[in-house]
Amino acid sequence: MSKEVVYSGTFDPVTRGHLNILKRSLSCFDVVHVLIAKNPAKKCWFSSGERKQMMVSSACEGLVEDDFDRVKVHVVDGLITDWMRKNKINVIVRGLRAVSDYEYELQMSLMNSQLLHGCETIFMVADSKWSFVSSRLIKEVALLGGDFSEQVPASILDNIKKRIQEKD
Repeated sequence: MSKEVVYSGTFDPVTRGHLNILKRSLSCFDVVHVLIAKNPAKKCWFSSGERKQMMVSSACEGLVEDDFDRVKVHVVDGLITDWMRKNKINVIVRGLRAVSDYEYELQMSLMNSQLLHGCETIFMVADSKWSFVSSRLIKEVALLGGDFSEQVPASILDNIKKRIQEKD
């Protein structure tokens, strides 16, 4: 029996921290479904289609070839738990960077368990090398002209630089 997990987020843009959680999830599960969420509370730089494309290209950059088929990337409009119910998956993996993430993630985990009976959340602590990295921080540094190239996959650097030029 194949064990599958959901790894959801806005991934706007995807960071090396996201990829670290994805790669580590593959060591625990047969298939990781990366769900690109449409979150009305967040003002994204990139469309959901662009974020999906960036995740696919980034995931390929950070994985061995045998793992490519084990990562499935989807765009989800609506509740993650509705997608999970439809696809008969009941486990979510979430990355924690700092104690400040825990309160929000705990609330989301408890809500998800109310929305989907039997839903379990597994928290993975971010690798210390990436524990400070967030998509929001990458965008801030990028807008201010700083070097963010170490924190994001090389395959998406041009996407971010192009978006900054469009904002000028």
